[in-house]
Amino acid sequence: MNVKTTVQKYIGVVGAGRMGVGLAVDLALAGFPVWLQSRSVGAARAACDRTIDEVTAVGRLGVLAGINAKRAIAVTDGADSPRATFLVIECVPEEAAVKIAVLGGLRERFPEAMLATNTSSLSVCGIAEAIKAEDRTIGLHFLNPPYMFRVVEVSPGYVAEDRVSQVRDMLVQAGKIPIIVKGGGPGFVWNRLQFALLREALTLVETGVASASEVDRVVARGLAPRWVAAGPLATAALGGVEGFTTAAMTVLPTLSTRCDLNGLARAVAELEEDPDGDEASARLRTLAALAGVVPDLGVAGSGDLRRGVFSEIDHVGIAVRSIDRAVGWYESHLGLVLLHSEILEAMPVRLAYLDAGNVQIQLVEPLGPCKVAEFLDTFGEGLHHVCWAVDSIPDALRSAAVDRGPAVVLGGRRRRTCFLLEEPNRLRIELTEREGIDAQPR
Repeated sequence: MNVKTTVQKYIGVVGAGRMGVGLAVDLALAGFPVWLQSRSVGAARAACDRTIDEVTAVGRLGVLAGINAKRAIAVTDGADSPRATFLVIECVPEEAAVKIAVLGGLRERFPEAMLATNTSSLSVCGIAEAIKAEDRTIGLHFLNPPYMFRVVEVSPGYVAEDRVSQVRDMLVQAGKIPIIVKGGGPGFVWNRLQFALLREALTLVETGVASASEVDRVVARGLAPRWVAAGPLATAALGGVEGFTTAAMTVLPTLSTRCDLNGLARAVAELEEDPDGDEASARLRTLAALAGVVPDLGVAGSGDLRRGVFSEIDHVGIAVRSIDRAVGWYESHLGLVLLHSEILEAMPVRLAYLDAGNVQIQLVEPLGPCKVAEFLDTFGEGLHHVCWAVDSIPDALRSAAVDRGPAVVLGGRRRRTCFLLEEPNRLRIELTEREGIDAQPR
């Protein structure tokens, strides 16, 4: 069943806190008709409009997309919610009694709709049993804010496979990556991994191994960039299972086994008070939300671009109509620093590079007819390409099984560069050699 394009049923969201508003906006931007239930209709409407304006302000989406998204969200106090609803998602506080009460009411109001809890820790089966709707209660754990993250944890509970598939198809249409979670206990996958790392991070701070800002910096500038390209299991495969297994014999017995996070507030306060604290991670998270960077892209019609082949992002390219205007926005709103600018007359484009911590942002302004100008005419300002650094473009293309030879040109900072096209998003993948032309043997 194609919920989006054929049935045209609504998706309902109950609760207009940060998560509820973010989820309504995310689904509306993806083209779904949405209703959002709130006790304060005016405040919820304003929050949705403000969030859409923030997302579209930097060119991630065009103005028209923002207007259409605002029109797609109907804010209600619950008395006049559309009956033609395929799915209702509760986004109320993480308390079993509250969620059960809300979903129990929704079961009566929408006897045919799927019911979803956005819980990140409670038992989906327990909630389904409590509201006596085992056949249509599912867990959908969206990460906050939803328009920043693509992963959604799907906990089927007792729901039949065909109905789970309908919800999964809807998520895929919304640009999400559904992860089916079968059991596993409280916290599903995301929170179990997150709390395991948080427990160890807090222990490292409390035992004086490293300061709060240093621990955050190791993750933001070390582990996180690595995990962008490959998760922990793939990292072990790349690094060698034998080596990881040997190291584990020394490290694992010493890891924290604490069952609480007492002292977390103190560590966070230390982080906030540190004048040299790491702001890059926050800036990069904001940038990712605005640009929608997706590192594990495929290249349609050009073979199999396997994840992990290109493992280091060199920079993220954003097409803009005016670099002067864009630089000012990035400096004032995200605190990014302008590093370098240049003109490539052969393309012809003007480039500007900004520092965003562990990745650089390349703003690209067309100076005449070119691919960037075509992109702006078609899509407006926004993410144009993700650039991967490689030692050799021909070797990288062979490793990725790309069977067409793209043109190699002289790009920014005098590096050899080529572009591939990812479908269906029409996002370019740029490969650039790490060494500049001047550093290569003649």
